[in-house]
Formats: sequence, structure tokens, C-alpha cells
Amino acid sequence: MQFLALLAIAAVTAAAALPDHPATSGDASSLGGGFVPNCYFHEVGKRGVNVGRLTGKCSDDTTFSELYGTWLDLNLCLGNNNGTLIWQDKGNAIATSCKDCKSRHFDPQWIECSYRGRSGAWKQTSLDLNQGVRYEPGPNVLACFGHLGVSTD
Repeated sequence: MQFLALLAIAAVTAAAALPDHPATSGDASSLGGGFVPNCYFHEVGKRGVNVGRLTGKCSDDTTFSELYGTWLDLNLCLGNNNGTLIWQDKGNAIATSCKDCKSRHFDPQWIECSYRGRSGAWKQTSLDLNQGVRYEPGPNVLACFGHLGVSTD
């Protein structure tokens, strides 16, 4: 009986220690995204230090009365699964296996990249960043999983 009680306590403790967001997910609804309503301007950087960063001007409310500059390193959020972008905590996809990542023209919440698959061939892939990137109003930054972006203000 004591063994079962200890086992139950261990299970509850382990469940409480789990992160709020899963490490990878085919179901993006569990990732807690939704930055678009709070971010007036956002894009994936293509050049220089902004490569692989989602930059934005965001606000605590949808009136955009006060804007806060922020960026998030998407290597903390995205992985590569055989040439397909996936949500993955610290997936490091952009730094290790992609080229030509950018925001989709006229729909900048989407990232488009060329990724190398297992065969070595390059293929186009895209992902709606609004599914897994969120805006954190307290520190006024973009975030994914347990990672907070950087304020530029």
C-alpha cells in the first residue's frame, strides 16, 4: 500500500514538473500561440543579424496606442522533420538545415523556407507562426515554449 502511495506522489510530482508547452506537437492548438492580434508589424528577418528572427512591433491592446519592439530567435521554436518545419523546443532548424527563410509576401505571419530532407534534396516548407508564437504583455516580448524574446525598447 505504501508503494502505491509513493508511486502516486511520484506521478503527480512528475506531471507538475512538465513544461506548459509540449516539446513538439502535431497539434499546434496546444502551443499557446496567437501573437498576430497584438503585433502591428512583424516579419522574419532575411539578412544580417535578423536571419531566423521574428521581429515585431507589438502592443498590450489591439488599439496599438503604445508599440513595443521585440524579436524572437525562431531556432528556439522550430525543428526540421525530413524537410518539413515543425514546432520543436530548441529545434535549431534555421541555423542547421535551412536556407532562404522569409515571411510570406502579403501574409507575414507565415514563414517560408527551403529545407534539406533526409535524401539531401531541398524542398519548400511553410508554417503559420501564429500557431506557436505568442505575445507576452508583461515583458512586452514575443515568446514560444518557455522562451521569451528580446525587447528592443
